[in-house]
Amino acid sequence: MDYTSTTNHFPELRKRAADEGLFHRAPMRSLISLVLTTAGYIGCFVTLAIVQNVWFVILDAICLAIICGQFGFLMHDAGHHQIFRRAWKNTVFGSIAALANGTSLHSWVFGHNEHHEHPNHEDLDPDIDIYFLAYSEKQVDEANPILRFFAPYQALYATVLYTFVVYFMRYGNIPRLIRHYKPKEYLVDLTLMALWHVAYFGTLYFLVGFWNMLLFAFVHHAVTGLHLALAFAPNHKGMPMFQRDDKINWFTKQVVTSRNIYSHPLTNFFYGGLNFQIEHHLFPTMPRVHLKKAHEITRAFCKENDVDYCETSIIESYKAVYTHLAEIGQYAKSLRKPVAELQQQLHYLLKELEADIDALTHVDELRLIAKQHVQKIKAMKTMQHKKLLQAQKEIREISSVVRASRLAKA
Repeated sequence: MDYTSTTNHFPELRKRAADEGLFHRAPMRSLISLVLTTAGYIGCFVTLAIVQNVWFVILDAICLAIICGQFGFLMHDAGHHQIFRRAWKNTVFGSIAALANGTSLHSWVFGHNEHHEHPNHEDLDPDIDIYFLAYSEKQVDEANPILRFFAPYQALYATVLYTFVVYFMRYGNIPRLIRHYKPKEYLVDLTLMALWHVAYFGTLYFLVGFWNMLLFAFVHHAVTGLHLALAFAPNHKGMPMFQRDDKINWFTKQVVTSRNIYSHPLTNFFYGGLNFQIEHHLFPTMPRVHLKKAHEITRAFCKENDVDYCETSIIESYKAVYTHLAEIGQYAKSLRKPVAELQQQLHYLLKELEADIDALTHVDELRLIAKQHVQKIKAMKTMQHKKLLQAQKEIREISSVVRASRLAKA
């Protein structure tokens, strides 16, 4: 499809959603969710005072992690002003939800707003600027030596890295908090975070002792991080990415860089409504409860206007994420190969493609274009790693088209 189209479809889509009343807030639902989630949070600590078996400590930590994931989604809702009309009410609500995870609402909101403005932008989206993970060839090319060393294996260790998400959210955002907010704002957040640490570790130490405290905290943070990462990762990873000079209109950018996951009550709970990622990016202030209806309207609208709309299963979404990580890892690995080896591989690919072209029994535009590409690549005298890899990729793509054409005409 044409990503450079300047046609602005969004006003019509927004009007359809507004006509259905999908921007009407439902604060009572969120307040009830906050009360129930808080009750579950407190309940996990109360049960620790009753049963202190080591296996129960682990199970209780997992339960608390699931609850903290829900606090994360409530913080997300408040950060987008989905709950109340007045900004200060959303701030108070979001700060309570953030405090349950020992994080800062303000620092998270700032980075998340950048992500919404520039989803999957290689230079501007903070959500793809992650320690030890590369989501594009450009990131590999510009990577520090540590990332470049580890990147070939990133599909293997990504899941382990996801268990540290809570630490990144809590501590990694502190510099951003101090840099972009006034002292009276960030000092409040830092004070609340400090009090949370005292209350959290103090309570655990009092209830279960030092070693069980460490065990509980480790499991709790690891499972919370994994839960949040697995809820966020399928949203955009493995979808089209863009760079500073790419031309794409806002509506198309929000749709084609996002991926939906089929709706089910359990899915909606696990993802906190973010399985309707396309609709969330188009309507960030729309309450979570209305996203399912918005999904029906948006999917039909995209079909009317020939805009790619991605919706898939949970399994396929994770497969796409890890396949993408593996492909970028393979690119990073190929940069380690000697130039002579890459040149030899390119030579074999060219020979195979020429044989496929000669085997075409019909002379058409495809044959002419394929031969032009072969001649262009052969004319390149000196190529280093990146150009050799680009040439190999181009030859493979042409070969797949030529072979498909041969099969179709056979």
